[in-house]
Order: sequence, then C-alpha cells, then structure tokens
Amino acid sequence: MRVLMMGPWAIERPRHGGQIRADAIVKAYRSHGHEVMFIGVVDGAAVPRADMGPHDLAIDDSIHDFIRRSGLPWQISLWRALAEIPEQLAHFARLVRQFRPDIVEMEEPYLWRVVQALQRAELLNGARIVHSAYNFETDYRRELARITGSVHENILMDVAETEREIASMADLVVAVSDADAESFRKIGAATVTVARNGCREIQPEPDALQAVDAYFGHKPFALFVSSAHPPNAQGLLDLAPPLRARLPGQLAVCGSVCELLEEHRRSSAMLRHARFMGTIDFDLLDALLTRAAVVLLPKTKGGGSNLKTSEALLSYRPVVATSKAFVGFEQWRDVPGVTVSDEAADFWDQVCWHLANPATTSDTWRNGRHGLSWADCLLPMVQAVERLASNTPSRSLSVTALAPGVEVG
Repeated sequence: MRVLMMGPWAIERPRHGGQIRADAIVKAYRSHGHEVMFIGVVDGAAVPRADMGPHDLAIDDSIHDFIRRSGLPWQISLWRALAEIPEQLAHFARLVRQFRPDIVEMEEPYLWRVVQALQRAELLNGARIVHSAYNFETDYRRELARITGSVHENILMDVAETEREIASMADLVVAVSDADAESFRKIGAATVTVARNGCREIQPEPDALQAVDAYFGHKPFALFVSSAHPPNAQGLLDLAPPLRARLPGQLAVCGSVCELLEEHRRSSAMLRHARFMGTIDFDLLDALLTRAAVVLLPKTKGGGSNLKTSEALLSYRPVVATSKAFVGFEQWRDVPGVTVSDEAADFWDQVCWHLANPATTSDTWRNGRHGLSWADCLLPMVQAVERLASNTPSRSLSVTALAPGVEVG
C-alpha cells in the first residue's frame, strides 16, 4: 500500500503536536510494511531548508501576491492558492504521478482544495481519500475566536463548509477522540475511526537527570509543558488562583507557551515566581517529566485531544488535570496517580499536596497506564486504511487528463 500524506508543516524535525503526530503516523504505516510519501507545506522564508523533507513545498512570493489580490483573509486564500496557482499545484501533481498512491491522506483540513484540484485533473484515479483530523475544526475555530476576541465570520463559515465537504466526500475520517468522531458523523461522515494521541517512550539520559537535579536543587517542582497554542495558555490563566502567591515548591513552565504567558507574569503572583524554561529538547523534557513531583494538564479550552496527556501519563508521575485534558483519554481518568478537577481551588490544592508529599519512585504510578504508545494508539487507523485500500479497484497507471495549466514533468 502506498500512502501519500499532506500536511501544513514539515515533519523532518518534529517539535509541536501536529508535527509529532504526523511523524508518528508515517512511522506507523512504515512499521506495517507500507510505503509513505509526505508532502509538507512550509513558509520558505521562515523554515530552514534543514528542517524540510525532500518532498516539501516551500511557498514563495507568488502565494503572497495571490493572497493580496484575492481580497480574502489569508487563512482562506492561502490554502486556495495552492490549488489555484498552476506552479504550486504542479508540485503536488508531479509527486502524485511519481508515487501513484493508493491512499491520499490530509493531515488537517487545509489541503482539501489541493485534493479536489488533483481529482479534477484525474490524477487520483482509484486512490482513496483519508482525512486525518486533529480537531473538529469548526468548533475549534469558534472557540479560538472567543479566546482571541477576533471573530471573522467569513473564515468560520469557510472552515465549516470545508469540513462538511470533507465529511461527505472522504472515504474515511480519522478522529483523535470519540467526541470528534461523533461531530464528524453528525455532518455526514459515513466511515469514522478513532486513533488517539500516543507518546514516545520516556527515556531520560543520566546527564539530563543530573542537570535537572542541579537546577532545582533536588526540590519538588510541578511541570507544565505546552506549545504556543492559545487554548493551552488560556487554561493555566483560567485556573491561576488570584490569591495563591506561592506554591510549596517550584512551578516549571516549558515550551513555546512561555511566549504567550510572559505578558501575564506581572499580573499573576504564581507565574511571577514560576521558572520559565522556554523551548527545550526531548532529552531535557524526558528528564523533567521523570523528576516532576506532579505534571499539570490545565486545559480548559480547545477541541481535539491533548497530546500532552499521553505524555504525562507515560511519565509515570502524578498528574493533576482538567476534564477537558482527558477528552480522548477517558479510560485513564481513574488510574492511580491521576486527579481530575475543573475547580481552580481544588486543582491547586491537589498540586500543592503532591509538591508537599512528592512520590519517591515513578513505579508507584505505573498500574493501568498501558496502551498509550503511538503504535497502540495508531493501530486502529492503520487497520482502517488497510481495509480501505483492499477495497480499492485497480487503477490505471497512466495519467491522461490534466487541469489547465498543470505541468507534471
């Protein structure tokens, strides 16, 4: 089986959640003996060539010119440009002809216009279409608009219409949670499977553990890790207790979420005393997860499923989380060491208890935290796509019809 995957970022050096999941999906298909080609779309002016894969498309000024001429918000016009500018579409057309995929899979909905253009050009004859959804984007976009205070109804309507088209026309939708799966079924998706977010094996190096011990002086700390994703930062702000100035230990904040929280440090006594560590590598992250007295999952906004939840569970440390953080992970809510609370005072009381009574060994929390590796979580997806491919009729290997202006040489 040949799987052509397309995503709105490169995965050569995966850092944030979307890249990490896409990279794990590529590895899952390959581990089952399937060929995979990944095409990422990146900003050529912002992403170093070393971070790009061999098939990635670096968008250039022609895209920005198209966006300016369109008169539409860039969130809408950017993805249309890939399908409507002949030179951009030709990149995808050439690789499709070269690879001859059995499966064409979109990571997130933004490349749907490209898939449609390739279908009109009769380049995808016989290939089945899979939508790999990281959120139910319609709800996510509306919630994001409420958080940022910037509501553009035309963007929200375009996203909703795109998602309805995908639901009605894709051969398979893969969701990250049961809730998202149900949302897709309600708008017409006939075949939906759930493949939850997993995690790599947490393997701290001795040098990294020693560095963490020295940095915190062997004193207990609570750990919050997140990307620069507005709903993630909002959760910590929503729960931040206005009267609690200090915790009985340190609060360590890691990842690019630090950039979003920086402006709130003066107004929050707890954040003012926190240690902002910025973006870190996986070696240091694994050491922090291993040494943390408690891992925090304060998600209060956003859809999809929190990749950091599986990471926190597989750290085998105590976890204090909101119910929103356990969407997609409901079966692990009651395992030893996990506390779920949506009330701010109780949330921080639980955090303080773990800081004041740190567990001395991660083995205490291992019971019940199984089935969260990427291999386990993505197996339903691989099996569903395999079934889809086995039902695909034989394809002609010749490409005889092209959209006007499309070159595939």
